[in-house]
Amino acid sequence: MKQETDDMMLLQTHNPIPETSKSDWADSDAGRALFSRIEAHLGQVRPAPRQPRWRRPTVTIPIFVVLSATGLLFASAIAGDKVINVAAEEALFNPAAVERELAAQGIQAQVQVVPVNDFLVGKWFHLYFHPRAQVDDETFHLLQSYVGVINGASESVLERCPIGDCARTSLLEIPGSVKGPMTLVVGRQPQPGEEYWAEEIDWDNELAPSGALYCLRLEDKTPTEAGPLLRNLGYEIIWVHEADKTSSEVASPPAGSMITFAFFRGPDVVDVRTAEPAMAERYKAAGGTPSQEHPRSSAPWAPDC
Repeated sequence: MKQETDDMMLLQTHNPIPETSKSDWADSDAGRALFSRIEAHLGQVRPAPRQPRWRRPTVTIPIFVVLSATGLLFASAIAGDKVINVAAEEALFNPAAVERELAAQGIQAQVQVVPVNDFLVGKWFHLYFHPRAQVDDETFHLLQSYVGVINGASESVLERCPIGDCARTSLLEIPGSVKGPMTLVVGRQPQPGEEYWAEEIDWDNELAPSGALYCLRLEDKTPTEAGPLLRNLGYEIIWVHEADKTSSEVASPPAGSMITFAFFRGPDVVDVRTAEPAMAERYKAAGGTPSQEHPRSSAPWAPDC
């Protein structure tokens, strides 16, 4: 069974030993939302080829560009294919320099730094492409695997993660064919007195401050308002309505539904979750979407929209 590594770590923190821990968490709003997201990423397992799709077996010739004493970014010429390696440590130390060096390699990217839980500090927390970026599905899912999102139906992911499970990494490998624009999100230690934005599961929530859709304020819009906005930006929408411990894809959400969560199933395919008003605030708070419990003002480090 293919699983998102950090999602499973989250499950373990809530219920490492069923006899002595919170075994009822799986039936909470956060637990049900988490399992629904894992299910959306599941796919048919297929045998993986021996060699990764975007790397050919040959001698690697590194070309080093030293950015600081604590980290580096370098490009490798691999049988005519270029792979750009970006260290999370360097992105934390000097994000502007990483952006410049990526631009020099032909990749338009922005680095965002966000406070995270301890086990995510110094690692790549999230990444996403901007609307209408030129990237194929396989490359998208491959890069997502570096931030813990494992798509079991993707050949490129199975090549990198043959047992279907890859740990979140501090070194991101970007194929040279990727041009962007894209955003790379790296995790930092919270400042004294600074609370982590979401207590539960926000690292692939595109409505959270670390997400691609944060500035659209979709949680304040009706599905009827949000649909045309997303489509005009170039996104395909999959609506999923969550009600009474169930979730199901719908052509359009029921009248009165509120938007609670969103994540990417592909570079331009967004899964948008809705719920009835009575449940919406709980789902938003559980997933890191701005809510009454966690208003936008509680994340002063968020992008300036």
